[in-house]
Amino acid sequence: MKILLPYKEPLFLAYHYMASHGIVAGENPTGVRWFYNHATGLSCFEDFGKENPSPKLIATPHGVLADQNLETYIVNIWFCPEDAEKTVRSMLDAGYYVLFDHVDDYFIEGKSFYGTRHFYHDGLILGYDGEAETLTLAAYDSRWNYGVWQTPAQGFFRGVLAAAQAQEHPRFIAARTGSSPVALDLSLIAESFRSYLEPASVSENGRTRVSGLSVYEALIRYLEMLAQARIPHEKMDWRVMRLLWEHKKCVLGCLCDAENALSLGNGTSGAYRAVVQRCHLLRLEYAMYHEKEKESLLASMIRKLREVRETEELLLRAFAENLEKKGY
Repeated sequence: MKILLPYKEPLFLAYHYMASHGIVAGENPTGVRWFYNHATGLSCFEDFGKENPSPKLIATPHGVLADQNLETYIVNIWFCPEDAEKTVRSMLDAGYYVLFDHVDDYFIEGKSFYGTRHFYHDGLILGYDGEAETLTLAAYDSRWNYGVWQTPAQGFFRGVLAAAQAQEHPRFIAARTGSSPVALDLSLIAESFRSYLEPASVSENGRTRVSGLSVYEALIRYLEMLAQARIPHEKMDWRVMRLLWEHKKCVLGCLCDAENALSLGNGTSGAYRAVVQRCHLLRLEYAMYHEKEKESLLASMIRKLREVRETEELLLRAFAENLEKKGY
């Protein structure tokens, strides 16, 4: 028997859990609105160093368990590793995507750390082929490219068993979207824009996490520390600028939908496209710096971050005022 559930590239690919959420939600034509309703959630740590080299930029909230429009069921395979394959097939046969986490990459052919390192990782199962004895995954591969590919089922379930034996508690989450339309929540959007424009900070595990516009200052400081070699080049967080760019794409989608819902024209979204494009260039420059360590690229990125922050604040403040005038 063969099962393969649909794949549509999601808004966010920087992290597995975000990509998996987007793929599942994307099966509902209006599922992307959940992301638009929460578009401005962005935060990172502001204190970095050799011990804590990554700003750990995240867009929040995210993940299938945070999305009330999805139907989800969790199975902790630590209790029944011998039933892992049967469980995956049953979930897929019933039309559920299967998110997995805490499964050992070392045994999964094609996965990021296959054959090189025991690393308990996550991803999404889209289907299986009983005759070929393969699973179809949506995940980062050994070249750190995200996509859809096949892997031998035997190796995957060996990774599940190894994780269970290591007390890592591997999990499967069956998830699927409903058919009901997801509404654009303009009150929530207005509130989230106001929060983004008036950033805050919180303490988390002894570090300070900042949100909203304060993220720009934190990222500038991160790049300055790279320039000063206070963060080792080999410990660069390669996802930072990709996630920043993906966040701006999400905000753009939110602006477009909100403008349409309120008959506001496309003035703000049209101007905001420059923010998205700038962040795309930042992503490319960051990748180039990771490869070539060219100092001038850091100066260029710092300049772009300052420009983007200024432009974004002007546009979003004006849009928040328009939402307030409309009663939101």
